[in-house]
Amino acid sequence: MRYFAPNYVARSFTAALSSFISFSAAFFVLLVTRAHYGTDFAITIGAVGSVFGLISVASAGFTVHTLMSSAKPFGALRATRESAGSDGSAGSAESVQASVDVSEPSEVDSDRAELRSLVVAEFRPALTMTAIVAVAALALSLWGPHIFGVSPEYFYPYWWPYLVVLLLGPLTAVIAGLTQSAAQDGFGLWVSVLSTGLTVASAIVGIVIGLDAHIALALIGVTSVAVRLLTVAMRLSRLREFRIGIVAGLWQAARPGRARGWRDFSPLSAFLTTIDGFVFLLTYTVAISVASHHSPADGAMVALIVSLMRALIVPIKQLGIVGGRMSRQSRLAPAEATEVTGSAEATGSLVRRTDLRVVTFSSSVVTTSAGVLALILMLTGVIHISPLPLMLLVTAQVLCEPWAGILFSFLKVASGPKLGLSALVVSYLGLGVLGLLVIDLTGHGEAVTVWAWMVVIRLVFMGFMVRPTRRWIRDGSAAAPVRAG
Repeated sequence: MRYFAPNYVARSFTAALSSFISFSAAFFVLLVTRAHYGTDFAITIGAVGSVFGLISVASAGFTVHTLMSSAKPFGALRATRESAGSDGSAGSAESVQASVDVSEPSEVDSDRAELRSLVVAEFRPALTMTAIVAVAALALSLWGPHIFGVSPEYFYPYWWPYLVVLLLGPLTAVIAGLTQSAAQDGFGLWVSVLSTGLTVASAIVGIVIGLDAHIALALIGVTSVAVRLLTVAMRLSRLREFRIGIVAGLWQAARPGRARGWRDFSPLSAFLTTIDGFVFLLTYTVAISVASHHSPADGAMVALIVSLMRALIVPIKQLGIVGGRMSRQSRLAPAEATEVTGSAEATGSLVRRTDLRVVTFSSSVVTTSAGVLALILMLTGVIHISPLPLMLLVTAQVLCEPWAGILFSFLKVASGPKLGLSALVVSYLGLGVLGLLVIDLTGHGEAVTVWAWMVVIRLVFMGFMVRPTRRWIRDGSAAAPVRAG
């Protein structure tokens, strides 16, 4: 059990559960309302939820980029605070903070100054993204009912209030990145449970008091806005103890002119941290289309598998993101799992190799459990996926995640978005899409065939990830590893 890190497992599982609950809000609302309201109600909730999901994918780069940039200074602040607490100043947050300010004023001030500059730099492109979302939202406001095939009487009562949630997406993505860097994983789970719970509660209230479908939609939309504003306020309150001026940074980023720290931000880097979501979205869309060409039943089956994979794998990727964050902060591998070899270069590579083993070994416990659970649910008919070969293929893909999606997410945060990008593009946009087109042209678009090819591509992707992983380990010799605790 040398590479089993309980702290990492607890934090990553908490982040994964938080992600799952947040992305499942629309599903839970539909689950409690589908028997009471009509088809237009369900289509409206699902359509707007899809728009929210797309904006979340587009904004995820800001969360990851903020996480990458702020992990080390936040880690340094937390290490100094914990050191002050362990030296006899433990107690309230105020007493620990006072001890930090007295003991290491120059170091703490430097970390805070770096974080304040970083906040401005991260908010500036997020505001630009907000403007782009506003333009897209305006178009959907005009043509949304026609695009989604839903009655305007249902669409607009939900759309207008929910528009605020969509516009806040890029900004809340930056705040979420700061919260994760501050290692507030448990708090993030609490926020997710609260926000989803209140949203679902509003739908239940509408049913209990007998609201009309249009008013119920408006109630759910207004509740979603109120919950989003509440959770933002809660996150900001939680980050106040670090005194990095988030609100002031947002104001400075919104002012005309060149924001301080902007030169350190790469819009391309932020885009690259999101590109895996778009690659998977495109590839799976092609997979559904190919299966649908063969038969509607096969198309529906592949669409169901894609939904299941999204529900499982998107949250599971948090295992890699949290591991990458902790690795950047030199807080991942247990101290007893690394040995000082007398060579800084060798020690740097050893630390990185140990970090990687902690992530793959510990996350394999979670993914094995998830894979077995998914197989049981499919065998018992709770999840209607069949035949048996298809069930086994789905389970196999989940079991591959520690060396595929989780590893890719880990390296993306620990090193940077470019590492492993070529493996992703070549395997999915190259071989994956090409193979799906061949399957379509040869008329073998059965669900089993399509998903067998997707699993093959996952294995190819795993093989392609070997080289960037070795490069990252080898480059550890350039770092001066310092283990906290």
